[in-house]
Amino acid sequence: PTATATATPVPNEAPQVLRADVYVGSPGAEIRYPIGATDPDGDALQFLSESLPEGASLDSATGVFSWIPTPEQVGPF
Repeated sequence: PTATATATPVPNEAPQVLRADVYVGSPGAEIRYPIGATDPDGDALQFLSESLPEGASLDSATGVFSWIPTPEQVGPF
């Protein structure tokens, strides 16, 4: 008889957000910052959100959020 080695599957770990900063902006002034995140497994990250303020964008490859709020958008988001 021969012995056969079997690999134990390693579970995929979820990415971690490195910080959740609070930013204060003014109407007409751009807010721009990278979302800091890492993956414990070293997998490539893709950034997405289903609830961005109107006119805001999130670069899916770099995680950079950018937005120029309007006077009608004053308040917490």
